Amino acid sequence: MSNNIKYIAKYQKENTIQVNVRLSKKYDADVIAKLTSLDNTGKSTYIKRLIREDIARSNGEVPAEVSEENSEQEETPSENEEDKSLTIAELAVAIGSSVQTINGWYRWKKENPEHEYAKRLPDFFRLGAHRTRHWHESDIPKLIEFKNSIPQGRNGIMGSVTQRYYKNSRWNKGNAA
Repeated sequence: MSNNIKYIAKYQKENTIQVNVRLSKKYDADVIAKLTSLDNTGKSTYIKRLIREDIARSNGEVPAEVSEENSEQEETPSENEEDKSLTIAELAVAIGSSVQTINGWYRWKKENPEHEYAKRLPDFFRLGAHRTRHWHESDIPKLIEFKNSIPQGRNGIMGSVTQRYYKNSRWNKGNAA
């Protein structure tokens, strides 16, 4: 256990900085109230998001949160349609594949955006403070069709992604040529 603590301390010393802010109870009561209303993990995320928005504005850009909110409003269905959003785990269960497989598909799509099969994969959208990927429930048939249409095996279109995984994984221990 003490090794873990030493490792964490070493990592933090090399890769992070800590910034402390002193707030006046008299003059900064509104700021203190806002920060105390957030949970412990949300405070740093909230502050970093505000700073990034400010940086974007000072560079003359539209802040990412604002542009993503606008694009999400266009992508997300209206409440009348009741199209539920699914996380990757829920999506994997719904289409009968693993999370790793779906991650591989989207990794492959990122590497080969112009491929005809890549265009069949529906785009995801991000929600929440951690910007997790979500898909619309209406994307399930498109993903099942994609799953059934792609060539399978090592020589299929996903072969490069699969081989990269197996080459660097525990599955290849003792099997090196």
